[in-house]
Amino acid sequence: MTEAENTTNAYQEALRAAWIELSQIQEEEKNLLVKKARLKQTCEALWPLAYPDVVYPDINSLSLADAIRLMVQSCNERVITVKEIRGKLQDIGFDLSKYKNPLASIHTAATRMVESEELTWVDDDGNKLTAGEKMKPVLTAEPDTAALLGMMGENSAGEK
Repeated sequence: MTEAENTTNAYQEALRAAWIELSQIQEEEKNLLVKKARLKQTCEALWPLAYPDVVYPDINSLSLADAIRLMVQSCNERVITVKEIRGKLQDIGFDLSKYKNPLASIHTAATRMVESEELTWVDDDGNKLTAGEKMKPVLTAEPDTAALLGMMGENSAGEK
């Protein structure tokens, strides 16, 4: 076997090992995502039973811009189209009936948010968005874990 063939075989073996490791990590990620989704469902089901007096704001109490922020932030840095935002807003029960043309209203709000650097267009067509450098925080349906654990710890300590 020549030196060039040995080098090629070494690269092929390194590539094979990298692919195997990548496949294992992808499988672990998938398992973690499933576990995370199940735990979120469990927490969402137990929350109102454990803390019936704490209520999250109604989605329709948010402005259109805040609702858009919520949708973009929920994508975890993945791009989202204006149509996907509309669909997700409909899915969570955001009332779009107050807008004559909801898609145009979302697009207009998103364009203004791009101008203020809260969002960024990732294509030339002005359809795909991602969070910008100056994205403002918005109340999310997901509670602050550290604050909740602290609150739960206080309640547990008081019950002893």
